[in-house]
Amino acid sequence: MGKSGKTPTSLRMDNTKLVLKTILSSKVPPSRADVSASTGLTRATVSRLVDSLLDYGIISELPPVKSAIGRPASPLVPRTARHAVVGCEVNVAYLSVAVMDLSGKLLYSQIKKMSTRHLGPSGALKELEKIYGQWKRPKAVKVLGAGLCVPGLIADDGATVLTAPNLGWTGVQMKELSFAQPRCFEGFRLFNEADAAGYSVLHTAPGKVSNYRDFLYVSGEVGVGAAVYEKGRRLGGSHGWAGEFGHVCVDRSGPKCNCGSNGCLEQYVGESGLVRNAGLPEGTELSKLIELFREGSETARDAMDAGALALGLALANTLNLLDLDTVFFGGTFVDLYPCFETILKAELKYRVLSSHWKDIELIVNRKGEISAAIGACLWIFNDLIEDLSGFPGV
Repeated sequence: MGKSGKTPTSLRMDNTKLVLKTILSSKVPPSRADVSASTGLTRATVSRLVDSLLDYGIISELPPVKSAIGRPASPLVPRTARHAVVGCEVNVAYLSVAVMDLSGKLLYSQIKKMSTRHLGPSGALKELEKIYGQWKRPKAVKVLGAGLCVPGLIADDGATVLTAPNLGWTGVQMKELSFAQPRCFEGFRLFNEADAAGYSVLHTAPGKVSNYRDFLYVSGEVGVGAAVYEKGRRLGGSHGWAGEFGHVCVDRSGPKCNCGSNGCLEQYVGESGLVRNAGLPEGTELSKLIELFREGSETARDAMDAGALALGLALANTLNLLDLDTVFFGGTFVDLYPCFETILKAELKYRVLSSHWKDIELIVNRKGEISAAIGACLWIFNDLIEDLSGFPGV
């Protein structure tokens, strides 16, 4: 053992991870020579490690490609449809399941629209099992892990939902629940829904970071969640609970919130709050409110305008505090954004100090209701890449 405390085995593992990360992060599939040049490892070392990754079924080597300079080279790519992970989400209004392979390709995805409030944890998971069970898994595909996203606070152990008020979940320990699909669902890792959806923006595929590394992700449903990413890392706070954006107070004399406080943002831009503020019956679909807004309904417009102002105020305070200039919108905000846009932009221009020198970039996440499930898949794969022992045979 050397002074670094590294053994030959651990050094080989570190170098194997370095080679794999280089292959996954490359914009263009690299050859063995390219990997050697990027990592500083000798060609002989890279060749041995690449052969190991091929044997494990983690990567594939494509037929040689002619280049303008030098001999033809064989591109290295993540192997498709061999290793997969599962991402799921329990939302108040729907359930989603995504199965992703190491290349980032979705092997299966499904969204089921339904109210989940009455299901409880066991009922929701049984429904997810049914959705997952519809996937005709090829025999060659090995599922290595699964993640579950919920709109609530997750304990440090990644296995306990401390509270998800809009689902009615409190102190839910995943290990106490039984599953019909043990290979997939046992050992479920828990994620906050907004954190996972934001992660789907940060990464375009396992091991591959997008062009966006500093941003605020805001997700709307019945409640409102958020995730902050700075230099490619999520800001979790002291307990990992950062992002309870829906409970930012925007009016001290505002309506009572489910959290026990009052005047919270979600009472103005959450789905139930918007419907109530427009004077519509409880349970009215958000699409109906948007339709009334477009038709010129005064009450619908008043509710939307109040929501846009409240969202602008909360966002401005957050952007000023964190020095961010990019905001992604997910969940119901994808459909609500055109209704909010004019007032929201004006409010941010007026209140965000940096907007005098730098425009605030507002982006709608078009991945839709599968975003969090995709983010969970990416998160799990990236953790597996950091600890290759999760891959069979390694």
